[in-house]
Amino acid sequence: MLMGLPPIRWVLAPASALFLFSVACSGGESTETQVPEPSAATASASATRTLTTPTAASSPTMTATVTPAPSSTTEPASSPTVTATATPAPSFTTEPAVALRVGQRAVLTGLGGDPLHLRDGMGLRYREVAHLLEGETVQLIAGPQTDPDGAYVWWQVELGDGSAGWMAEGPADGTGHWLVPLGSIEPLPFRSFARSIQQAIDSKDEDFFWRTASTSVVTCTEQNRWDVYGCVGLPDGTIVDVLGVRGPWEGSPYREDQYKRTVGRWVAAARPDLTDDYGTGAVRIYATSVSAAYNGGTEYHAIATGILGSGASPRRDVTVFAWQLRGGVWRHTWLYTGEGWWDEGGYPPANWLNGGCGTQDPRSCVDWQRWQ
Repeated sequence: MLMGLPPIRWVLAPASALFLFSVACSGGESTETQVPEPSAATASASATRTLTTPTAASSPTMTATVTPAPSSTTEPASSPTVTATATPAPSFTTEPAVALRVGQRAVLTGLGGDPLHLRDGMGLRYREVAHLLEGETVQLIAGPQTDPDGAYVWWQVELGDGSAGWMAEGPADGTGHWLVPLGSIEPLPFRSFARSIQQAIDSKDEDFFWRTASTSVVTCTEQNRWDVYGCVGLPDGTIVDVLGVRGPWEGSPYREDQYKRTVGRWVAAARPDLTDDYGTGAVRIYATSVSAAYNGGTEYHAIATGILGSGASPRRDVTVFAWQLRGGVWRHTWLYTGEGWWDEGGYPPANWLNGGCGTQDPRSCVDWQRWQ
C-alpha cells in the first residue's frame, strides 16, 4: 500500500454492508451515517478489501556468474551461468487505453466484487448517496479533480435515474482505474454481469434494477389508465417512466415506486431457513437463460427464486429479470413475478426452474444453465 493513501475500503465497500432499501411511495429519504476521514494511522494499515491497488512490477532480477577460461590450458571457457527470477506483471495497466473526458459515458470495471460509492462531494469526507456495481455506466459531467488529500481522482457523474454526485476514477498516482470510457473494454458476458444482479438481490438494492432499466415514457389519460398500472392514482397529463412487469396471467407497465415496492417486498420476504426440491429458501439466482430475438436483440434472463411467506404455507416463488445488451450496456427490459401461481397461467413459474423460459415449451430457451 502507498504511504498516505487512504485504504480502498473507504472508496469500495463490501456489498454486505449495503442496505439501500427504500420504502416505495413513502417520500422519505434514507438516513446515512457520514463516513469519517481515516487517520494517518488507518491509512497506513493493511487494507482488508478484496480489491487492492497493485503496484507496478519490477524488472526481472538477473544474477550472472561468469567463469573465465584457465590461462594455462587451451580449453575453451565455459559458458556463463545465468540465474533469472521473473516478477509477474501487474493484473492491469496503469494507464487507461482512452482518457476520460466530460460528456462521455464511463463504465465501472475492476471492482473485485465491491460496489463503488457515489458521494455528494469530492472526497471521502462526503456522504455516500448510492453504490454502483460492476458493469454499470455513468455520464461524466465535470472533472477530473484530485481531492484535497491528493488520494483519488474524482469525476462528477450523472446516473441513469437523473441523480448526480462524485465518484472516484482511481488512485491519484494512476495505479488503477475503476472508471473507463464506455466501449474501450468488452462488455461483461451476461453470466459475469449476473454477479452484480445477485449483489443487488443480497443487499436488497432495488434501486440498481430501476437505475439500469430501459424504461418507456407514457402520458397518463383516462383511456390508458386501465391498461397502464403506472398511471393509477395520477392525474391526466402526467408524464411518467414505466417498465413492463409480467405475471402468470397478464402484465402491465409499472412506474418507479410500484416497481421498487414489488421487488423490495419480494426480496424481504425470503425464508432462508426452509428448503425444498429446489434448494434453500433464500432469494438467489437459480439459473440464467437466453431466448430468441426480442425487440431487435437477444434476450437474457436471470431467473431468481426463493421461498416466501411467514404464514403457515410459505411457497416457492420465481422472479425473472430480463436484460438486453444495448449500446454495449446491459439494460433491464422487463420483470416477471410468479406471485405464487405455481402451475397456473400462461407462464407457470415452475417452467422457469425446469429448463424453460416461462412457457410450456423448454425449446423456447436457447441456453438455460444452472447458476451454481
